[in-house]
Amino acid sequence: MRTVLPVLLACGLYGCSSGGSAPVRDAVAYSYEDFGAPIDLKGEILPLDSIWKPERIGFRDSLLILTESSDDYFVHVYHGEKGYAVARNIPYGIGPDERLNCWSLQFGAKNVWAFDMQTGMMTEYPAPDFFVRSDVRPSRTVRLHAGATGAVALPDGRLVASVLPDMENLLTVYDSAGQKDSSVHVPYPELNGAVPDSWLAKRLFEYRIGYHEKCDRIVLFYVFTDLIEVYDSSLRRLARIQGPDHFSPELGKWEMDGIKQIAPVRQTKFAYVYGGSLTETEIWTLYHGAPPEKGNERQNRVLVFDYAGKPLRIYRLNCLISLFCVDETGSTLYGLSEQPEPCVIRFKIL
Repeated sequence: MRTVLPVLLACGLYGCSSGGSAPVRDAVAYSYEDFGAPIDLKGEILPLDSIWKPERIGFRDSLLILTESSDDYFVHVYHGEKGYAVARNIPYGIGPDERLNCWSLQFGAKNVWAFDMQTGMMTEYPAPDFFVRSDVRPSRTVRLHAGATGAVALPDGRLVASVLPDMENLLTVYDSAGQKDSSVHVPYPELNGAVPDSWLAKRLFEYRIGYHEKCDRIVLFYVFTDLIEVYDSSLRRLARIQGPDHFSPELGKWEMDGIKQIAPVRQTKFAYVYGGSLTETEIWTLYHGAPPEKGNERQNRVLVFDYAGKPLRIYRLNCLISLFCVDETGSTLYGLSEQPEPCVIRFKIL
């Protein structure tokens, strides 16, 4: 097979910032010192009925929810303390009620939403049944625009998504039937000293999206710059914070096999690659802060903010994890790890 190396055509001047100022306009800069002294947590492996290689993790009502991609079912539910299997849902396949991907799960008071990034579908399931019974059928499915990379459902039926082809909007809004609301315009963040065009902005400001129903907050965790934003369901921005490293990548135009594209060319670090965990009052997130050439997306620093963007505390784990969730009370953190086999690490928080 012939390998063609990418050819750099042009490089944007959106480089790293130094010092305590935030390179993103209107962002409040924070540092590690703003959290106070790190709180050390020691974890223990949670004994679970057989697991494969989970790629997502969640917690709801004493139950641990793991998302697998190498099993006949995407979602596996376990007892959070004792580890025994409770239910499994969302079968893999192309038949009725089957899905090709389960990129994210959103837990509400009455429903569970599953986003299939491969098909662009958001599927709703009844929450009580989904956690305690297997093979629960969906209540409804909404198909979004092709190119959606993340989505959340709001209580009024609207859907808010990150959609790659919608170059003019940071967030894209759909009604309950999946029709785009073209009257809504949500601008991208802007860099101090340089404003990238829409193609650059769409790549630079890639994010993971989360929503908490009780506090009505949408949170964006950015991948290529250490930025977090908080919105309410009217899409009014409430907070924009950046740190602790205050960086953004350099972007440019590349050509590979004759195809031109916009991509990071000197990407110094990953930031919030897998988003975070939301409680009614707090934002928890695993900050990576590592260069991509290390090939290591496992870290051990968990940062906690309130929804106004104020740093509250930082936890330092005694092992590396790739993803995590926290129960609603904030008393237990569950992390995905490989030691060397895939496992769930439970951290009790005093």
